Formats: sequence, structure tokens, C-alpha cells
Amino acid sequence: MKTVATETMETSNSSGHIGGSSGPRPGAEWTGFLQGLSAFLEANVIHVLQWDEADSICFSRWTGAGDGNVALQETRVISTTGLPWPLPAGGCDVLVLMGWPGEAEDSQARSWLAELRRLTNCAVWLSFRCASEAELFRREQEAFDCGFRKHPLMAALRPFGGPLLQDGVAVLLLEKIPEAALAADPLQRLRLERDLHMDMLREAGLRAEAHLARYEWARQQLRPGMVVLDAACGLGYGSAILACKTGVAQVLGVDRSPWVVEYAQLHYGVRHARLRFREADVQDLAFLPDGCVDAVVSFETLEHVPNPERALREFCRVLRPGGFFMGSVPNLWVDEQGRNPLPQHLHVYDYELFHDQVARHFRWRALLRQNAGGGWKPREWIGIQAVAVDNPDEAARRDAEWWIALAEKPGANVSATASEGSSKPDGAKVRSEVRQSGSFANSTRVILATNYLLWTPATRWMWERLGQELERQGCQLVLLSTTLPEPAMSFPVSLHPYLLRDVAQQFPGWTAEADLSATKSELHWLRADISRVATGYTLEQALQGLAAFRRYARGLLEHLRPNFLLLGDDTLAQTALFRRLAWDQHLPVLIYERGLLPDTLMIESRGIQAWSDARTHWLAQEIPPLNPERFAEIQRYYLTRRPQKYPQPDSPGGAADIRSRLGLGRRKLVVFLGGGYEANGHSPKGGIRDRFFFPGFSTTEETLLALWRAVEPRSRDVALVFKPHPLDPNPYVVATIEGIPILREVNVHALIEAADVVAAQFTTLQFEAVLFDKPVLLLARSAWWGRQATYEVESPDLLERRLEESLQQDQWPEIQARARQFVTWLMDTYLVGAGPEVPARRNLSDLAAYIARLAVDARGMLPAGQRWERCRCWLEEHQARSGGWRA
Repeated sequence: MKTVATETMETSNSSGHIGGSSGPRPGAEWTGFLQGLSAFLEANVIHVLQWDEADSICFSRWTGAGDGNVALQETRVISTTGLPWPLPAGGCDVLVLMGWPGEAEDSQARSWLAELRRLTNCAVWLSFRCASEAELFRREQEAFDCGFRKHPLMAALRPFGGPLLQDGVAVLLLEKIPEAALAADPLQRLRLERDLHMDMLREAGLRAEAHLARYEWARQQLRPGMVVLDAACGLGYGSAILACKTGVAQVLGVDRSPWVVEYAQLHYGVRHARLRFREADVQDLAFLPDGCVDAVVSFETLEHVPNPERALREFCRVLRPGGFFMGSVPNLWVDEQGRNPLPQHLHVYDYELFHDQVARHFRWRALLRQNAGGGWKPREWIGIQAVAVDNPDEAARRDAEWWIALAEKPGANVSATASEGSSKPDGAKVRSEVRQSGSFANSTRVILATNYLLWTPATRWMWERLGQELERQGCQLVLLSTTLPEPAMSFPVSLHPYLLRDVAQQFPGWTAEADLSATKSELHWLRADISRVATGYTLEQALQGLAAFRRYARGLLEHLRPNFLLLGDDTLAQTALFRRLAWDQHLPVLIYERGLLPDTLMIESRGIQAWSDARTHWLAQEIPPLNPERFAEIQRYYLTRRPQKYPQPDSPGGAADIRSRLGLGRRKLVVFLGGGYEANGHSPKGGIRDRFFFPGFSTTEETLLALWRAVEPRSRDVALVFKPHPLDPNPYVVATIEGIPILREVNVHALIEAADVVAAQFTTLQFEAVLFDKPVLLLARSAWWGRQATYEVESPDLLERRLEESLQQDQWPEIQARARQFVTWLMDTYLVGAGPEVPARRNLSDLAAYIARLAVDARGMLPAGQRWERCRCWLEEHQARSGGWRA
């Protein structure tokens, strides 16, 4: 994006005005830059100010959907002879300017900045020519003086340790400080607290950049759905960075200063729905239960607290097994006599003290040093660098300004064989590194697998355990994953594009002379892939992605020469295409999907996520009688553990809290649980598809509206809420207009408990409903169909009757018994336990043994390590040099 900004500046013939004197009107040359900015900020509307004539500016409005696709909507010319301009206050979400506001005189710049602050509601992008870093920091301070701060994503835009200027151009991304916050906390008040507290988004200079860089590094370690604790959060700027574009469920910032917590809430808590602050001492977090957070971030804390051991012990207690601690301390901040000159620092840290304290509570994963220059150490600015955890060199021990830790809480869900030691850095982010064991070097059978699951502790445990079990069978696992695990696994993991479009972007050289054609069946998969983006993407992009994927998949098979393929999610275009290619080469393939109950896997023979298997296999025709003790064992596990397929918020108040928030009173609650791929009509339309899957409703939205029409006349006695699938991009605009309550951020287990009836098409949550003893209103031909274990809606005209029967629980004892019988049979026949305590008859060791029996003969082949190295080099040779993709 910075390169695009620089190029746009070049076209503008800058002379100090916005965009330069007589620069081009916003048009095609802006599109690429604004597309990148829209995607980066997830902005739907962007306004651009560009100098037009000596006394006028061109004001243009661009709109998009926050995914990078933008279009010019309108332009108008405005006189600049006086301020304010004839534009509404707060009418611009994102305002873009090329050039520093006004002329060289600071007084004029302040007037322009004040006008920009009046116009914008959120953010201002400034790209301007700059002679030096000192000038850049002076410009930043001018913006801060006028009521702006740096945007929380500024550190991502301008990585620490890299150049602050690019070809003489500087970039500033500013955020408007809310009026109430600015009035309560002007910069003068902050400066009085400077020795202990400072909002680094409102301060210029390399020292401030260093503080922001640590939080940006931590932000890159987070994953969607995590619950994060920012311990000793200070004024909250770091918590805001952690909450920005990470998809975390919640960031909780705690600090013992009441003023600090008040500031953080007023300045940042009001902007981020998933961000909250609380007054608390990090040495005593008693208000938090054990194992309730996924990551603890605590920078520059341990040197300030009386008892660092107690703080670390609390951090470990509140972390879930496998959760991460990320913290920092200053390294050897002492004077010439070796004494501590800082009264606010209660302890002086060096490498040994920091390493040993952390190791008493956590398993070390990575150690990093940071230098900003101009502080206590040699004046070198080297950014953030990974060093050896157990033995950093003497220069680092002496000259590092700060130590940064990435450490993991041991536990049942974390394998003891996970890779240890430092990882190779990529900028400020710690990347995966493979530990090549002896078995990796000597094994010849390679099992190539794909992973599209989020890296939760359960997912990590599953792959680590499967890798170990395959190793016992003389096989080596190589995983292609849409996200990289951190810390690294004990087997190779290669970053794998999720969409076909992404393959073309990662390997652009493979599409230049490729045949951009597709068969009829491939066109179906292309359309399905396009539908996985909220606003879609073009067919040309999809065809380019298909061409690139053909070469990508063939190259993987040629260079790696796997003996078996374990492919995830048969509804993905990549899986279908990969499987067909493997079959053409006579390679054995299994398709797996997360099971119909959490913490399980399904192995498919006919695809469509095993629903076809569970309905048509000859074994499915006869189900053994219910074993009440066996069902009770399964139910006890799920009601006690409440495992999750997707991260979801906690619900301390449970079902009662949800019913209270919905204002249900004595009304009965129907909860409609949205499904994924098939439920949204992405399968081929017509013919056998309709007969096989849908008795009457083609899509989730059509089903939802039909349910709403059936429930609305009963609104005095019955209420309906809708919980979409977490990966469903459909915004359900019609449902919103109709006034149907839609709950996205909700604990689904508490929601099912709150329900009187669970309505469903295709979603595994319908099977969990049985474990909570809830009637299921079945609206599609899922694996339940024909079992007489649900209230089946055979056609649209029977919806109201079946709804009434489910509300009245007509013949419920018989239906409940058959539902329990079916779920027990699923667990004992089809599902594979993916966790250590899952009450399934088969587990990952059985799956590994089965794969080893089916894998093709490997006699005469190179060892697995050599084949992987050959494949890795081939991938790196062809990947996009400017991208962040890594094998």
C-alpha cells in the first residue's frame, strides 16, 4: 500500500498543497491505492481531497464493501478561500489527502488539520513529501496538537525497524479523538504523567514507536475468537491495537490506576465493542476464573510490581492450557555504577532473571530483543529480532534494550513434543520453523494433509497427536494450512491459500500464459469459491486461480510425491479439484471434516460432509437399541466440557441471562441455527440436489423468512431468534429489515439451553441440541432425515403444523429416545475422537493405522525430508516476492 501511495504522489506533481498543484482528478490512477486502503481499514466509504486549482479542491466520494473493491461515486469542486468548507461535520469516515495540509507556515497547517478533524468521523490518511525523520515526527506532533492520534493500525502500516520514509514520502494514518475524551485529557495533562503513563498513539518519536511495535507484534500472534488479557494495560492504546482486525472475541485491559482505566475506557473502549477495561492489580486477578483466557499480554510490567512471581503465577492460572504469555522487560537499565536510577522500576532485569522467571510457569517458545536507539543502550535501531531462547549471544545479552517473551502454558491439550526454541523472524512476526527429527529424516512415506480449521488448542492437539501416531506407523505428516501455527509444529506446515483467487495472487507467474478455461463441473466449483467472499470476486479472477491451482497441485504431487492424501472439507473447490487430480495419479485419498459433534472428525467416502454416508450406507439402515449408560457418558462429556468448533464468547449468566436480555418472559423461544455451505444454496440447483437435500426451502434466508411468517402470528406466546453460521458471509439484509433478531456474538451452548425448540437445516449444532434434550425442528434432509428423531418439515405447507408439534412436544418421549439412540450410534460408528478424552470408539491412533495401511508403497523413494526440502524450494522459487506467503 505504501508503494501505491508513493506512486500516486508521483502523479500529483506535489508542491506542498493537497495532492500538488493542478494534480489529476481522482480517477483510475487512484483505484488501486483506494482498494488497498479500503481493505486495510475495512472501510465502506472513503472521501478524497485533492488540490484542483490555486483556490479550490476536488472532493470525491468512493464507496465499496470493505473488501477492497471501490468505485467512484461523485466529485465536486470546493473553494478553499475560507474555512470552514461547505461540508458537513463528521460526514467522512475515512478522509484521504496526498500532501501535507496547507503551506509551510505551521499556523495554516493547524487550521487545515482542525478542518480535517471537523470533517472526519474516524480516520485520516496523509501521504506527503518529507525531508527527514525529524520533520515527520514534527508533523505527527502537529496532528496530535489538533486532536488526532495515530490509528491503532499505524504500526502495521509502518513496521518497526524499517524505513520511516519511502522514496522521500511519509505516511500518517490518524484517528480522530472523541470530543469528550479530548476535553477530559488534553496533551498537557498526559505530559504530567509522562514518567509512568503515556498514550503512545499520541506521542511522536522512535521510543513511542518501540512501544507500539511490541503490541503490533503481539497482535500478529492472535487468532480469531481468542479472549485476550492485557495485564497492566496503561492508558489502553495497546489494548486497542490488539482488538483491531484480529477477530478476537474480547480484549480485557486491567490496570490498578483508576484514572488510567477511566482514560482507556473513554478513549478506546467507546470505539471497540470487544474491548473493555477494569481496575485490578495484576498480582491478584481473583475476579477471573481459572483457564478463562487464550492469551495474556503484559509489556513493561514485571519491573514495576512488588512481586513479579505472583503476577506470572496469576497469568498462568487464568490462561487455558496451550494459551500464550507475551511479555517484555527492560534489559539492564542501570547507570555507570550498575545501580537502578529509576524509582518507578522496582527490579532490574537481565536475560537470566527474565528467562528463569518465565520458565518457572511457562514453556518458552521464542525470545526476542528490541532496540529503539537513543535510550539506555548503543544508538542502534534494529527493531525486533528473534534470538536463541537458551543461549543468546553476549552482544545481545549486553546491548538489547528490551527482552520480549513468547511462552506457552503447558497442559493436557498441548503435546510435550512441540517445537521449542526461537523461530525465524519475518519482520516483527515470529514465523513457524520445522524441527526435523530423526524420523523425519529417515521416513519415506509422506502423508500430505490440508487444514482449513482455526488454530485453537484443540486443533493443535489433534494435528500434533495425528503426526505422532503417523510417525509410529513409519509415516511423515506434511500439512498445508490456511494459517500457520505459532509456535511451530514438529512436522512441516506450509501456508496454503484458502480461495482459488488467492492462489493466482500468490503465484502470479503461473497465470500469464495459462489456459483460462474450465469444464462444466469446474465452473460449478468456481462459482462456489466466489460465493465464499461476502461480495464475491470476478469470474476472470476465478479462472486465473483455477489455472494457478492446477500447477500448484500438480507441482506438489510431483515434487513431494506423497503416498497418501488426507484432504479437508469436501465443499471446498480446492478439495474437489485436488482429489480428482490425486485419483488421476492413482493416489489414495480420504476426505475428512469436523464431526457432527465437537472434538470429533468424520471420514467421508462419498463427500458432502458425510451426510450422504450417514444416510445411504447399508449399516445406517439398522441402528442398535439405545444404551442409556452409553448415551449418559457422551452427554456428560459434552455438558461438562462444552467443546467448541468455533470460538465463541463465554456466557457467565447462561440461558437465564440470554432469555432476560431477549425480554422473553414466559414466551417460548425458537432458535434457528444457520448452516454453512449446502444450507445457503451453494450446491448445484435443481434435479437430484433438490430432492436429496431440500424438501422445500432452498436457502437459509428463504427458510428464515418462512419461519418468521409462521412465528409472527404467535408473537404473544413465541419468539424467534436467528444465529447465523460463523463463516456465513450473507448479511441477511431482508431479515434485518423484517425485524428478525439476529445474534452473532453469542455462546451457542447457552443459546441452545435457552431454547424451547431448535430449528435447523444443515448444521452440526442440531446434534448438540439432543445433548441438551431440546426438540429439533428439521427443515432440510440432513443426516437426521427419516429417523423419526426430529419434527421433520417434509414440505413448506407443513411448517406451521410441525412447528406447533415441536412447541407442544407432541410424542416427545419417543422422539427423544430415537434422537439419543441415533447420536450414540453416530459416536460409536462414524465419528473419530480428535481429543484425548472424547468418548468415541475410535481415535486418532486408529485413523493413523488405517492411513498407513492404505498408503502406497514407498520403496526406492527419497527420504521424506529430502522430498519436502525439494518441494519447499520449488514453492519459494515461484511465490510472489512482494507477498507475505511463506512455505
